[in-house]
Amino acid sequence: MNGTSGIDIVLGLIRTILARKRLILGVTGLSTLAAIVLVLLADSVYKADALVKPPQNEQGSPAGALQDLAAGNMGGIFGSLLGRESGLEDCLNILGSTRFADLAIKRFDLETRYEFRKPGQKPKKYYHADVVKQFRKNFLYEETDEGALRMSMRDTSAEDARDMLAYLIFALDSLYTDIQRTEVRQRLGYIDQRVFIAEMETRALEDSMVAFQKRSNIIEPEAQAKLVLQGAAQTEIRKGILEEELALEASMRGTSSSKYGDLQVQKRLVENTLRKQLEGDQASGAPGTLMPGTRLLPSLIAEYYRLERAYLIRMAVYKFLVQQAEMLKLDAERNIQVISVVDPPWANDKRIAPKRRVVVEAVFVLSLLLSTAFVVAGSAWTRHRRENPSTNALLRDIRTQLTRL
Repeated sequence: MNGTSGIDIVLGLIRTILARKRLILGVTGLSTLAAIVLVLLADSVYKADALVKPPQNEQGSPAGALQDLAAGNMGGIFGSLLGRESGLEDCLNILGSTRFADLAIKRFDLETRYEFRKPGQKPKKYYHADVVKQFRKNFLYEETDEGALRMSMRDTSAEDARDMLAYLIFALDSLYTDIQRTEVRQRLGYIDQRVFIAEMETRALEDSMVAFQKRSNIIEPEAQAKLVLQGAAQTEIRKGILEEELALEASMRGTSSSKYGDLQVQKRLVENTLRKQLEGDQASGAPGTLMPGTRLLPSLIAEYYRLERAYLIRMAVYKFLVQQAEMLKLDAERNIQVISVVDPPWANDKRIAPKRRVVVEAVFVLSLLLSTAFVVAGSAWTRHRRENPSTNALLRDIRTQLTRL
């Protein structure tokens, strides 16, 4: 029973379609004809392609020289500032920027070309973001597996598409070069600042060393130490000789002789001299001399060499920084990298849009299906109204209510 009912429904649909075939074919034919006219009148769209190769790394650039410097003995000074992107990543960032789009919009007056503004007419209100959006629909790019960039530009003229793409490659190269120069200036500015700091630190150590020499009178540590030790040794020997003479004088003439008194005076003078040589003039409050005390000599010489060592290290760092900074400045402009054009854009006169055959076939199939569905639905609605008189009454009531409104 159900099978027979299903067959009856299918046969009924076929009879309905055959009965209204002229309407269906007419609608389908008119729609297809209109599609043919529209695709023939629509502007043809062409596409220009190009392949460019951005630098994969920056080892030959000034930033690369800085990276090499960071990998050497000065890594602690420059290493933290040398994090940078590859050439491909820089180019992708440029292509996606509004600045890049604005260059093309201004160069080729895309606001007029995309009909946001018409010459000789009062300009209508539009948003610049819409112009940029339309440009990005027509300008496409993608990264290849080999690390290159495939770029394409669509336009209603094959020659204009080629010219636009050629300019976009030039703009990409210019912006990429500007980025490199900006990065180099920033990093060289940091190096100049670091050189200045190193110079100030070197001067501070020089001043500290001069102040120490003035305060301690340590000018030539080795020569002064030799003289101080020789003088102290001679004084010590002189004291020993006087003690022997005193002992001899006391045994021969006694301690009441005038010579014994003179020898005691000489001994006291020698002891005072030896004490000054051991303790230094600072112990007695006398002005400092070039002969510091023997007991103070080790600490003074150690301080002198400590300051001298720090000064020599700082001076070596300063000289190295100055040398590297000058080398980088000389190589900065010479090592600026450019983008290589592997496949330049050319005027491809093969139309990519509209796809006329696809559009006509799609309109034909769609109009055929819609008109058939409309005919079937209309027939079903007519049959429903005929079989259900209450529906007609309901429709009349609705029509009456709408009329009163």
